[in-house]
Amino acid sequence: MINCVHPEIFDQALSKEIKHSKKTVNRIMGFQANTSAKSPEELDNLSCLDTSKPGEFADLMIKLHHKFKALKIPYDQLNPETLHGVIEEFVTRDGTDYGEIEVSMETKISQVLGQLKSGKAVIVFDQGTETCTILRSDDPALRGLED
Repeated sequence: MINCVHPEIFDQALSKEIKHSKKTVNRIMGFQANTSAKSPEELDNLSCLDTSKPGEFADLMIKLHHKFKALKIPYDQLNPETLHGVIEEFVTRDGTDYGEIEVSMETKISQVLGQLKSGKAVIVFDQGTETCTILRSDDPALRGLED
């Protein structure tokens, strides 16, 4: 997880790293950007908030997101309400029939959450479709996101 860095600074570092090794880049699971391009030391000494212009910041974030085909999203980095929504959407999709035995929605959600917590499943955000899905950790589709 990359945290608290301006997208322009991250993009510069990412571009250098891609030239040397994609293995490091493939290990990136997410990015929480800082809206200021100032260093932590510079920010500590400010008396007011420093941010990029919203449109420019959005363009930089979009540019960065296009460099990744998909991102793993650590389940514990989502707030509980969002996590519940992602799991609920997943378990109610077409093709998630549990067979002849009726299983309650809460049981389904609990089972998926248990798999996420145990590391048997991961949440993946697809940049192309702008959707989330949940995959088993051993799913071949994750190979491009791992070492």
